[in-house]
Amino acid sequence: MGQESAPDQELYPTVNTRWVVTVHGINSSGPWQEPLKDVFEPHFRYCAVKYRHYRWLGFPQLLIEPWVLLPLGTLVIYFRSSLQTPWLWMILVVMLAFLCTDIRLGLAVRSIRKKVSKYRIREEHPHIAAHSLGSYLVARAMDDPVTALCHVVFAGCPLAQERNWAEVQRLNPTSFEQMRNEVLEKDFVVSLAPILNVLVDRRFGKAGLLGFQDIEEYIDSSESPHVMRILYQPGDRVAPIHNVHIRELGHSGLFLTPGYAAYFWLPVFWRVEPPEYLKFEKLCWTAGKMHNRSHLAKVRVAEEVLAGTQWRWAGGSLRKFIRCEIESRGRQPSDALIALAISGTWRIFGEATAAFHERETPNRVDKLRALNPGIAVTKAVDALPS
Repeated sequence: MGQESAPDQELYPTVNTRWVVTVHGINSSGPWQEPLKDVFEPHFRYCAVKYRHYRWLGFPQLLIEPWVLLPLGTLVIYFRSSLQTPWLWMILVVMLAFLCTDIRLGLAVRSIRKKVSKYRIREEHPHIAAHSLGSYLVARAMDDPVTALCHVVFAGCPLAQERNWAEVQRLNPTSFEQMRNEVLEKDFVVSLAPILNVLVDRRFGKAGLLGFQDIEEYIDSSESPHVMRILYQPGDRVAPIHNVHIRELGHSGLFLTPGYAAYFWLPVFWRVEPPEYLKFEKLCWTAGKMHNRSHLAKVRVAEEVLAGTQWRWAGGSLRKFIRCEIESRGRQPSDALIALAISGTWRIFGEATAAFHERETPNRVDKLRALNPGIAVTKAVDALPS
């Protein structure tokens, strides 16, 4: 058999210096962000980005600038006896407060752009997950060439469905590599975005409720987070943007929990499709469960399915992936060594899963890194007897 090319080792670095950044939504300080540190930090460097521009009054601040309305409105009320038409002055104050909302919005965009750009380390662009208005602000920041992102996750996104992402990438080629837009079909908040589209900015819309408009080979959609993506020729590539419809969740649903982030956001940042990740975890769990019950024949069945399945993240079967890993270390990949590595993979992955649920596990951070299937394999191969 000829020498097969080894898997891309850059996908499974020993120390990952890439950042994962999260951005919260409107009328919130992002209390969901801090718990995600435990999810991301074993694998990436993590930062929860905050902004104060829409922290308290939220939605009304998008329509009326309070620092214009309150002082000027107070003056009109105070001097109303001296004004011939105080109601007309008040209308003018409200109109001025409305026109000044773009200043606050621009300051928020500039703040996000400045903060996010700090986490670019040479050619390692950060991954980012943004919720609600945070996704709008990140999208606005992406228009500027100073913003360079890798994988982007939007949830509860109030952007227009018609946003021309191809034009964004043409003007800023480093704006993003892949985007996951989580379409929450019970999102009442995003359903109000057309009001902002008319009154504030045409870039507002219902992409978080209906998805970005499908464009073949550029934007595709899945009817469930458990459905694999479409592959396009040449090279079996996926579209840059993926709408993921989630029927059971609203604007601030389960996706803001560490468990959801671990199963549906973290794999995306590893370049592993979440449905594949769930399948991989289930097979490893099945093998471990059967082993604990001493059902060795069923363990072998689970291992055979694990080894023979075509995994996109592995570029083929797990057996082929392990063979390449062994060859990359200058060793002969015998059937016995491959079988040991397959067994070691589900054991190491199982230990990582247990460590995720048990904070007091010894060497927990090192074990957690094996939640990445590629790292679980490399650890299993490294542990093979010489």
